[in-house]
Amino acid sequence: DNSNGRPAALNLLHMTFAAGAFIAPFITSLYTTFGLGWRSAAYTIIIGSTLSVILYVWMRIDYNWPLESKKAKENASDSNVKPFYKNSIFYIMGFLLFLYLGLENCVNGWFVTYFKSMDIMSSTYATNLVSVTWIMVMLGRLLTAKISSKVDKNKLIFGYCVATTVFFILLTATHNLAVITVAIAGLGFFFAGIYPTTVSSVGNIIKGSTTGMSLFLAIAALGGIVTPQIVGFLADRIGMTAAILVLAFNAAIMVLLRSFLTAKRSSNVDKNKLIFGYCVATTVFFILLTATHNLAVITVAIAGLGFFFAGIYPTTVSSVGNIIKGSTTGMSLFLAIAALGGIVTPQIVGFLADRIGMTAAILVLAFNAAGMLIMSGTNVLMRRKETHI
Repeated sequence: DNSNGRPAALNLLHMTFAAGAFIAPFITSLYTTFGLGWRSAAYTIIIGSTLSVILYVWMRIDYNWPLESKKAKENASDSNVKPFYKNSIFYIMGFLLFLYLGLENCVNGWFVTYFKSMDIMSSTYATNLVSVTWIMVMLGRLLTAKISSKVDKNKLIFGYCVATTVFFILLTATHNLAVITVAIAGLGFFFAGIYPTTVSSVGNIIKGSTTGMSLFLAIAALGGIVTPQIVGFLADRIGMTAAILVLAFNAAIMVLLRSFLTAKRSSNVDKNKLIFGYCVATTVFFILLTATHNLAVITVAIAGLGFFFAGIYPTTVSSVGNIIKGSTTGMSLFLAIAALGGIVTPQIVGFLADRIGMTAAILVLAFNAAGMLIMSGTNVLMRRKETHI
């Protein structure tokens, strides 16, 4: 209510939580080092809880209830305004946070425990890694608070969901400690802005309803409770692959839900941005394909590539139409350049695989995927400049 739905204010508020989570392990380590025992930690928690109650009582909050009540009555009397419980976006955003909290809780808690049990990292390293994660969360929320006033928050959430998926793939595709550290730090950084920015984004649907916000946060919190239970059950009964696939499902559906909402809120999706989105997804699934030997993951990766490959060619041909302007020569030359890639690249890949090895061949394909991403991003930027001229 007091932030007026500004994502910057909500991100700064949530950053204080990250600061507490970062400091707590150091205090615990300090007590352990000096042999103070669990009672000292318990007394610290009691003192902190008491101080928060005192500070809350002294806090000056202007609830502005008469004005909020008047606004609620005005909204209720407006027949064109849909109540939050009849708005599908409310439930989609709630489910997005359901998936997000499930993924975050498992990465921050369960994954670190798993890496310790596999002797990939020591207990001390794991404790320090949790602290590093919370540092990245603080930095991520500071960045979000800074850029949220300049960047559309729906696009911001989508970008964070894509980055989260990329770093989750990186985390699950290796046993290398340095890569795992980078992946968890990256997840912490991009996790940071999803929750507060999504809560801010849903504000214009809830319109100050206490019931609406309570229901929304309850749906989100349920994900943080249910997902670790499902993951733990599957890890015990079936194996780690099934548990990781559940979390991969969470990450993938977050991206798809955010993509759907972006399209839903725009009656005409810019096809240049659509091509860029397909290229991002293609790169993610290509990384997933080349980073594992697990048959189930390879199947998902190839299926994902097929799905996102589908729209690139026809949408690109359609997009270039306003440049060619019906020229037969222009279209022939354009399609000839495209066809040349389909002829030359398999020859280069086959030659390198035979003479040097599979790594060289895969690097050529990785170059293609990265080049597609860069070219599509450059295309979006250049088209944007043209519209401003």
